[in-house]
Amino acid sequence: MCIRDREHTQKEDVAVESVEKKQRRKREWYERYRWFVSSEGHLVIGGRDARSNESIVKRHLEEGDIHVHADMTGAPQVIVKEGANASEDVLHEAGIFAVSFSKAWKMQVGGLDAYWVHPEQVTKDAPSGEFLTTGAFAIKGKKNYLKKLPLEVAIGIYKDKVMCGPITAVEKNCETNVRVVPGPRSKEDVAKRLQKMLEWDDLDEVVQALPPGTCTIVEK
Repeated sequence: MCIRDREHTQKEDVAVESVEKKQRRKREWYERYRWFVSSEGHLVIGGRDARSNESIVKRHLEEGDIHVHADMTGAPQVIVKEGANASEDVLHEAGIFAVSFSKAWKMQVGGLDAYWVHPEQVTKDAPSGEFLTTGAFAIKGKKNYLKKLPLEVAIGIYKDKVMCGPITAVEKNCETNVRVVPGPRSKEDVAKRLQKMLEWDDLDEVVQALPPGTCTIVEK
């Protein structure tokens, strides 16, 4: 076998090994949702659409968690697992996550408020005369507000998974990370560049991790 043929065969072997490794990796339950790991190690999950918003609250909001939501419609239901023990910094991260993955990203607003509540305050019982659609919930009692949160995220690789979330959390957990903000470029174009920067083989995983809407990379 000539050197060229041998090198070609080796490249094919590496490609096959990469595909097999990706297929073998066990996907965690939370990967069906949006997610990140906070700077203090708390798992934070958020809905991707109306159906997953409904599921995330009904199936995964438990005693001791904290529920977070952007102060607008068209935003994910967000849960900080074991959030009752989390610091204000973690709740702030969850708030940034909630606003960054809301429709405010597409609107390219400069900042937005969010709030957090305890699980028992989240209900499917609509106020009199109103109807709650799939993925929507009502809040009973006091909302604890997180004011003027920036719409900005970072993306990196966390334990063989693409993680996108607040900058402080991604910088803490991912050795290589890239900051992304609302901008003029399509998500697909930005994802292709991020794929090279992160040296990641699965482009779809990068696309799915980003907020919905156009964006741009912030160079360090």
